Amino acid sequence: MHPAAETFYLDENATAPLRDEVRAGMQAEMQAEMQEEMQAGQQAGQQAEMQAGQQARQQARQQAVWRDTGNASSVHSFGRRARAKIEAARECIAQKLEASIEGIVFTGSGSEANALALHDKTRFFCSKAEHASVLEWQPKDKRATPEIATQSLEREQRLVPLLHTGVVDVKALQTMLDDAPSPPQLVSVMAANNETGVVQPIETIAEICRAHAVPFHCDATQAVGRLPVSLKAWGADMLTLSAHKLGGPQGVGALVCTTEARTRLVPLLRGGGQEGGLRAGTENVTAIVGFATALNFACQELARMGEMQAKRDAFEQELRARIEGVRVAGFEVSRLANTSCFVHPRLSAEVLLMLCDGEGIALSSGAACSSGKVAPSHVLRAMGFDEASCRRAIRVSFGLRTREGALDALLDLLARKENSEKRDETRMETRMETRMETRMETRAEKRGEAVA
Repeated sequence: MHPAAETFYLDENATAPLRDEVRAGMQAEMQAEMQEEMQAGQQAGQQAEMQAGQQARQQARQQAVWRDTGNASSVHSFGRRARAKIEAARECIAQKLEASIEGIVFTGSGSEANALALHDKTRFFCSKAEHASVLEWQPKDKRATPEIATQSLEREQRLVPLLHTGVVDVKALQTMLDDAPSPPQLVSVMAANNETGVVQPIETIAEICRAHAVPFHCDATQAVGRLPVSLKAWGADMLTLSAHKLGGPQGVGALVCTTEARTRLVPLLRGGGQEGGLRAGTENVTAIVGFATALNFACQELARMGEMQAKRDAFEQELRARIEGVRVAGFEVSRLANTSCFVHPRLSAEVLLMLCDGEGIALSSGAACSSGKVAPSHVLRAMGFDEASCRRAIRVSFGLRTREGALDALLDLLARKENSEKRDETRMETRMETRMETRMETRAEKRGEAVA
């Protein structure tokens, strides 16, 4: 492994590094209170003996922590202060996504937000490209209705196919809804795929769902901060978000709902009145503040997505030039500017990941949520790639703060490996040719001896 100064992080679709602004935002309130109290302690130290000043400063530190420790559900001043921070964050997120303040439901992750949207649904349609938290959804009670007695059959009926480009087949969705004996309780399609970056026609899908009076949920986890996202403009009923994809803290997400969709939600977690009774459990105030800060800064950077796309396109052009036979998934259609998924013509993803990791380059073979094993991508399979190709797929995802030269470092490493493979092939071919010539000479000698 290279020293830390020479490492490159190219796995931002798994999690983006925490933004400096977010870290500062999460600490700002506590630091401000602590500074105020410390100044009081310093003044006390100037006016009294040193020991009294030290005691005052110690008391100030304790008070600063106490003042920031309130439970947002409590009615005292500590709790009201925590509640005010959560509501300010809720208002910020609602404003950025053109949603109502009441429609923001904080969760512990994007996966939990997906689960909340799907909870208590016994029948719904989703695309074959969805995140595992949607694809592996299970009905609350498998015995609830006869139609889900055979889980594999029922799941197949509700999966909407992809075109070879990775885009959802909207005609197939239209047909599925037209032919359904009764409308599903929900349609769920992600805005942009975490593996390929392919962007879906969300507004068109929302129109189709409205025409069939079916609620529409969109997992916008990868899209927020990389595309303009609006609950109102998209026409969705629910959106899923996750803070750590934006450079915010891990462990906090949100389900963004219309007023009507919110009334239909059934809580996953019970036993508390938090989030309007939809998500029991004490809110993580600091993480929620960081979430809103990250979203605010991410939205400001949307104007720079063209800059990122130019880098990605240049990377893919050079990749094709250096590695004969490499294939880029979804290159024909609109994709996230920061994402490139390619299939190596020979080397497995497992080999490539180990090779890159050994050189200090972090990237992924697909969704990090299934890491720990390198399995074929279900997204690429749905796009028509065979299993062997899926096992050779690599995802590169970067951000505006990715170290300069990261993509070049990856290209150089892949090129060195390619040249090494070609040299090995040449040596192998030479050895085989030498063996063949030796065998032919031996046979010729034997024939000559037999004639003699």
